[in-house]
Amino acid sequence: MSLDLAAASALSGDLALKVRAGGDVIKPVADKVNGLYCNRAVVVKIDQENGFGGPVRYAVKSDKAYMRVRDLVLHSCDPSTGVCTKLEGDPAFYTDASGYIHFTADMGGWLVISEYELARK
Repeated sequence: MSLDLAAASALSGDLALKVRAGGDVIKPVADKVNGLYCNRAVVVKIDQENGFGGPVRYAVKSDKAYMRVRDLVLHSCDPSTGVCTKLEGDPAFYTDASGYIHFTADMGGWLVISEYELARK
């Protein structure tokens, strides 16, 4: 994670820096997303719900790093329903040799990286 410290320091309260893309916390939401949509997708949980006061560069390890970067789309996700909404702007996706997907987002909370626009089953 890379963020603008000046923008983040202007926020009130503590910052939650944990970012997850797997494990027991992710699985129930990933199951909902995979039940609704036919795309390959990576579910990401960023504990800072309201963002960090500006764009943040994230890197998440994923077994789906083989997805083509030019086809990736970033969404916010309602964890109670699995319903996703496409986020506007350019997330500047890229992958590295270690299998990390890198992207930029202005918000935290639940995010979904999908291959192509999400299509309902």
